[in-house]
Amino acid sequence: MKLIIAPAFLSIVAAAALVACGGGGGDAPAATVGADVATSSSATAASIGATVIVGASADEEVYNVAADIGDSWQVVLNNKTNTYVVKVITSQFGLTTTAPVAFTKSTTDTFTTVTGTNLSVQIDSRTKTIGGKVTVGGKAATISGSGYQVADIGKLAGTYFFAGVARNVSGGGNPGSAAGSFIVSSNGTDITACDSGIVVNGACANVAGGSGARTIPLTVSKDSAGIFRIKQGANNFGILNVSAGDRGPVLIIDRFGPSEDPSPVLRTGIFFAAKSAKLSGNEFDGNWTCSSRGANTIVIDVSGSNYSVTDSASTRKGTLLYNKVTNDSNQAVDLDGAIIAQGNAEPLSMSALVLPLSSSLVVVLEAQEGVMDVCRKNK
Repeated sequence: MKLIIAPAFLSIVAAAALVACGGGGGDAPAATVGADVATSSSATAASIGATVIVGASADEEVYNVAADIGDSWQVVLNNKTNTYVVKVITSQFGLTTTAPVAFTKSTTDTFTTVTGTNLSVQIDSRTKTIGGKVTVGGKAATISGSGYQVADIGKLAGTYFFAGVARNVSGGGNPGSAAGSFIVSSNGTDITACDSGIVVNGACANVAGGSGARTIPLTVSKDSAGIFRIKQGANNFGILNVSAGDRGPVLIIDRFGPSEDPSPVLRTGIFFAAKSAKLSGNEFDGNWTCSSRGANTIVIDVSGSNYSVTDSASTRKGTLLYNKVTNDSNQAVDLDGAIIAQGNAEPLSMSALVLPLSSSLVVVLEAQEGVMDVCRKNK
């Protein structure tokens, strides 16, 4: 298995280097480490003013989700009729809301699996997080989202570590990966991206041994439908959703907008971000199911610093380096909140970046450009 950080935040042209992020001042306290997951998630929700999304009737469960193809959807489960619909909020592919389709549910502990035609998702009742695979209009996607919504972005103020992927809408070409930092302002309208860098004393800086960090100003505003839209200048950047993780808020961004190249093209993808905090070394423990773009399903088993990855062809093993990232020179450097996953007998240059966002959600940014696995916990 490979786990690293790579270039191309907005451009389809290869950019510099490793990307990483650090802490900053003004962050709201993270949920208590080691506390009960449900209790900590509820505390996060209260601290950011998150409320449960209300459906059209008491029979509905509603989840705002980002699809990793670059769309924003709502998954609506009707527990009276046992049918679901996927409401398309925005689509770069001309997709439209689906007709009702039957589903079945099964629950083990806090995990509920929901399956139906073109639907296979899991809900963690502790954090109200949903994840899995959905197909709409023939487009398969891995989705991630939450049953929570927020009203005031200012309550998310702080410094976040992000990782994401994007590619051209046309033909899916020029896949790229990115990581770095977001500074969310308490004014509720400004977000500063530190692409390929960390935040030091409130300013964007290179990670140790890295280069190419740059500051990108973004703005966010709520539209008439209550959707938080992010822009870079006059151009679209994406749509922001929020999950109430047990270790703090998780930002999930449906990324879409023009590239910064001389002849811009439309790019789409997905970004994830969480506040940076030192990991104790067991946050990735457990059994996880991961997928990318609605396919490529793998299962990851983790215990401490050891992991194994199983797909349809093989099982591979490796070692986790907690609170580390890989820099331009393929050296492991300190960074709280990140994990290097290095396969046995593989060089560090083939490692990948793991972000344990919550006890329900982990993302893995592969060494291969434009590939990020979204992982949901099984046990």
